[in-house]
Amino acid sequence: MKNLILFLLMFCFVIFSMISCDDDNNDSKSKDSDVSVSDNDQRPDIPDIDEASDEEEIEDADEISDDSEPLDNDISQNECVVIPTANLTMGSYYNNYYDSSISLGGEAADQIDLNFFDYKEDKTKGNSIAGTYDLASDINSNFATCLQCIVIFEDIQDDTGFGKKMYFQKSGTINIAEGVGEEGTSKGTISDVKLIEVELNTATNESLPVENGDCVIIESGSWTSK
Repeated sequence: MKNLILFLLMFCFVIFSMISCDDDNNDSKSKDSDVSVSDNDQRPDIPDIDEASDEEEIEDADEISDDSEPLDNDISQNECVVIPTANLTMGSYYNNYYDSSISLGGEAADQIDLNFFDYKEDKTKGNSIAGTYDLASDINSNFATCLQCIVIFEDIQDDTGFGKKMYFQKSGTINIAEGVGEEGTSKGTISDVKLIEVELNTATNESLPVENGDCVIIESGSWTSK
């Protein structure tokens, strides 16, 4: 009887051992299967952080470039006073310029000056050279350097003889038909002349454009001197 019980116990132990081994094998296969799936898993490529940052900077630079506007170096002005025709009778030639009255529409007197500085070395008369000149050329673009110059003074003050505002040429053409002769006489024409409000540096004679200043346009004109 004892032998039978011992035999049954041993048989149960063997059966239990076989079942336990089989379960372990199944678990191992399951883990291997999971690893295999993980190895074969296809993931999207992750962009390199530095490359992504560079691309964003390039895109940002493009956006800045597209949104930016060319710089405009011109000083902005108010609406110009337009003088269709100016027929000027200039006063006597004095100290390299002629002057004449001109009206900009105000009550006070206004004055236009024609300055010719292309004189001989000895600064004698008979100095101005006849010809056509661009008032927007480099040398004529500032009162400190101009050789053929047009200046307007607005609202001449009785106590100083100067205007409240000064205008200097921005563009246009001047044709000197007759240069300054021995008697100081001259004549010629001007066309499409634009003058802008400036301030004069009295130390250097440099004309400095006024931001949001006024301006004057003389569409055509002529002058003769006394």
